Amino acid sequence: MNNYRCSVCDKFLPIDKSQIKTGDKVSISVGTANKNGTRIRYTSKRACVVDITGDSVTVTSGRKEMVVSLDVVSPVDAPNALTVAFIGECNCGRQANDPNPAD
Repeated sequence: MNNYRCSVCDKFLPIDKSQIKTGDKVSISVGTANKNGTRIRYTSKRACVVDITGDSVTVTSGRKEMVVSLDVVSPVDAPNALTVAFIGECNCGRQANDPNPAD
């Protein structure tokens, strides 16, 4: 996961989701709520991409097929959306191996 971190601020670099293709192993974030909505639980699951249509992705996790937003999908070796939400995404204007700031 270190190649997804900024060397300056140590937060995660944005992930290029256009590289995700059919057949790729991915990590998805799934949220579930109890019946009265007082508890929400988020988990990360491994899945396989079946189809990509616009901003939605059809994935299979176990025997279950789900259609999820591209926002909650990340490559299996990259940090998932839940991890990025806790740690944060780099916005310092530098790339991981670029010693000069972007203008």
